[in-house]
Parts: sequence; structure tokens; C-alpha cells
Amino acid sequence: LHIGEKLTLDRATDLVADDEARAAKETALAFLSTKPRSEREIRDRLRERDYSDESIERTVESLRSYGYVDDEAYGRLVARDRLRLKPVGERKLSNDLRAKGLDPELIESVVGDAYEAQPADELIRTLLGPKLNRLRAEPDRQRARKRAVDLLMRRGFSWDDIKPVLNELLPSGGDEEPL
Repeated sequence: LHIGEKLTLDRATDLVADDEARAAKETALAFLSTKPRSEREIRDRLRERDYSDESIERTVESLRSYGYVDDEAYGRLVARDRLRLKPVGERKLSNDLRAKGLDPELIESVVGDAYEAQPADELIRTLLGPKLNRLRAEPDRQRARKRAVDLLMRRGFSWDDIKPVLNELLPSGGDEEPL
């Protein structure tokens, strides 16, 4: 808009849309400044702030073109950090990524790659490591094993992953059958 320029209704509408898109982009960049986000998380945040669908679409496209939004890279980062900081099983990791709005095919790929790099049995050993002495000191071996299984199941590990590691780290007592 310039001095002396006539303002038509179409031009005014374009200016308002451009201003809203700029504000949406600033909101999204502020949201991204704290940590990486998925495309759906950004869209949801912008919807919460009552931006129009057109502004949201323009913002996401712009962020994607600059590489600020990349669901595949984001999924891999979340998976890597999640397994490194607080190990979880495939089921829990998949649910966490689904909650962040990632595509199911992408989730399958990301989770598969993450567990290929760091197998579930290693993660289970890492998770049980600090608790192992206390579990082994438990007089009731079955109770100790149940506590370990419950912890691992809550963390999303499958029984097929838990069983061999549990039988190795916490073998059942003399006449009891191993799980």
C-alpha cells in the first residue's frame, strides 16, 4: 500500500490475509523456537489461536520450504531421544509418535529403524540395570519378576521381548518353571 494508492475491497482483503499469514508465521516460529514440532502440532497451535485455514496452510508450506517442518526428521529425533533418555517398547513409542500426529507409515519406518539401531533386549537391560540389585534382593522371586514384567509392560515392551531377558537376568528359583 502506497500513499495516494486507491484501496479496493480486493486489495484490502489481500492485505488483511497477508497480515494474518505473517502473524501466523511468527506464532509458529515462536512455537518452534523451544523445540522441534510435528506439522500437526503446529497446525493445532495455529487453530487454537484462531488463524484461518488459508493462513495455516501458507504458514506450514513456508516452514516446510525452509526445512523448519519435517515430520520424518522430527520422528527420528523423537525416537532416538526417547530410546536414549527413557527407554520404551515399540508399542509405546508408536503411540507417542501417533499422538504427535505423524503418518502411520512414517511411524512404522521410524520405529523399525530405531529398534534396528538399538534392539529391545538392550533397552530392557538398560531399564532394569539400576533396579536389578533391588529386584534380586527380593525374597519372593516371583514377586520380583512380576514387578519387572509390570514395569516393562507399562513401558510398552512386548512379552516376546521381555521373556528371554527376564529369564537371563532374574531366573526363577529352583523348582519353579521359567516364564
